[in-house]
Amino acid sequence: MARVVLRRRGARTVRAQRKRGLTRIRYGPIDRLFSRVVRARDKTCQFKFLCRGAPVREAAHLIKRNRWSVRWDLNNAVGACWKCHRFADEHRTELEAFAIKHLGVERYSRLLVRSQLTEKAAGVDRVAVKAYLKRRLMELGA
Repeated sequence: MARVVLRRRGARTVRAQRKRGLTRIRYGPIDRLFSRVVRARDKTCQFKFLCRGAPVREAAHLIKRNRWSVRWDLNNAVGACWKCHRFADEHRTELEAFAIKHLGVERYSRLLVRSQLTEKAAGVDRVAVKAYLKRRLMELGA
């Protein structure tokens, strides 16, 4: 697989790269902490699309990470092996069916509604989120 190198020449180049889907969402310290909490909570793959409960290697979001209002919501992520995570990313209908089964219709609906809000409108306080995630990690003993 060819490696994509993003150039930072000018606004036109960056816009063209975004249009083609070549830019990535940044992955910061809160994201790493969030991933650790999810992986500590879910010891085996929750999806089980392609595996039989393999050890968790990744935190998979039910609603994409670019929705800042639910990015660090623990209801929005499950532990997954890399095969099932890739399968879920490529098959959104199976992922949505899993999310409804996993969370229930009402909780998933509330999560979808919250995902439509902006980070500011949702009242996301990054300092509070980081403190909460650290507390959860300590509770889980990781």
